[in-house]
Amino acid sequence: DLHSFPTRRSSDLGNYEILGMPLAPAQAPGLWCYARELAARVGTEPPDNIVLGMSESFYVNSASLRAMPAAQLLTGRTLHLPLTYLCLLGRDETDAIVAHELGHFLGEDSAYSMRFLPLYASMEHALHSVVGDDEDQAALGSIPAAVFGLYLLESFHGAVSHWDRVRELQADAVSARVTSPETAARAITKIGRASCRERV
Repeated sequence: DLHSFPTRRSSDLGNYEILGMPLAPAQAPGLWCYARELAARVGTEPPDNIVLGMSESFYVNSASLRAMPAAQLLTGRTLHLPLTYLCLLGRDETDAIVAHELGHFLGEDSAYSMRFLPLYASMEHALHSVVGDDEDQAALGSIPAAVFGLYLLESFHGAVSHWDRVRELQADAVSARVTSPETAARAITKIGRASCRERV
């Protein structure tokens, strides 16, 4: 999902780097046909880009991305498909997971979330400028401002986390509608088990 997609900020402000291979419609017509048909079933526009990657996450993103190692700039809505997990899922299970991700486009969740990233960064930067590199050595006069800043950041994080969860449940409902509740649950279970094995 969007909240854990593995990216790295590049020197080009506003772009994020991902490791993967973008596939144009001419390179993978079957995959693009599949994505367009599934998007129609979900009730949203298809992605502008499809990237095959080696990370563990299915996710969508509306930010500008730079696909590495080719450094290809991607704009618009991107669907990332992890090769490592695609081979573990049946067709109906893949439908369930991809429908969930496309469901985030339905509610413009990815664009909504990306608007919060600069806000998070600016709040963290402001807090760091007050405290400095060493919290133990922070000036006595800066402590009230630091405590208030930390409280504000944690409160903001709590509110965003709540609405993130609401949007995840809405995307789960889309997945269950497009496939079935049983298929969606089975797909999520498979992904969860594979993810746990990778972390051991």
